[in-house]
Amino acid sequence: MGEVLGLLGFNWDEKKTSVLRAVLRLHEKPDSSMAFKDIRQQLEIEEGGHKGDDALIYSILSVLEEEGFIKVDRSAYVHNYKSGAASIARGLETLREQAIDALMRKHDLLKSESERVASLDPVDLTNQVIDAVRGETKREKPVFVQGLDEILKLVDSKVYGSLREGDTIRITLDWLNYRLGMERDRLRSIRGVLKRGVRIKALVSPELDEMRLQRYAQLILETQSKGLDGDMRLRNRSDATYQFVARNSEGIVLIVSESPFSATWMPAESHPDLVKNAIESFDLDFDSGQSIVERSTGRPEAK
Repeated sequence: MGEVLGLLGFNWDEKKTSVLRAVLRLHEKPDSSMAFKDIRQQLEIEEGGHKGDDALIYSILSVLEEEGFIKVDRSAYVHNYKSGAASIARGLETLREQAIDALMRKHDLLKSESERVASLDPVDLTNQVIDAVRGETKREKPVFVQGLDEILKLVDSKVYGSLREGDTIRITLDWLNYRLGMERDRLRSIRGVLKRGVRIKALVSPELDEMRLQRYAQLILETQSKGLDGDMRLRNRSDATYQFVARNSEGIVLIVSESPFSATWMPAESHPDLVKNAIESFDLDFDSGQSIVERSTGRPEAK
């Protein structure tokens, strides 16, 4: 069963699963519900007396509600939480749909790479090798694509595909709200990148809605609790800014239009000024931005 649930991205060792387990253990009757303090106490029992962080638990409950694993009654001042077989089925169906979507994109990426390898010209490759040996390597050229799936493939190949430990990714997340379900899939990709020892600096709009705010805050709290180097901040300005994903200062996948949805890989060696300006603008916004955790919890982020 663990292997099957793993295919859905359901990890028994995650904090989210511990919170859900605590809710289910408190669920004695089909119509029973419990307050936050009950869940926190049960979670403390589940974790051998360890008292969890309230902000993280609240964030996880918000994610579980969004995925359908729990329901929240907000009719009273003290919110009540409930779950059961129907809720678990609904949550698993959400994960199943997300997993299918993610696998289809991976399939498309592998197919694209396979076709690319199959189309390689041995003569052209030979000339490239000879040029490289002679020190006559050619500059990398920009790559333009249209459509969300093609943009995600471009990000995977140009940014994520060649990362090494110690690298830095800069990413703006505003454009990730383009299609339902896609955003959560990309956040899982970001988690995977962090585990490879890569630093991620992310920026989001100051008009971020509450649900996404809590989800992003949970991601940062989880990654930082594991010693991973991820940080996310809200810009202090709402006017237009570069939307991109960057690998160090080597290049950026720049979102150039949302209608039609399109992007261009801009290597620094062919567009040095544009890449430099985009990264400098990002760093200024990041340095002056508010921590997503601070906004979510209402208190300064622990250093």
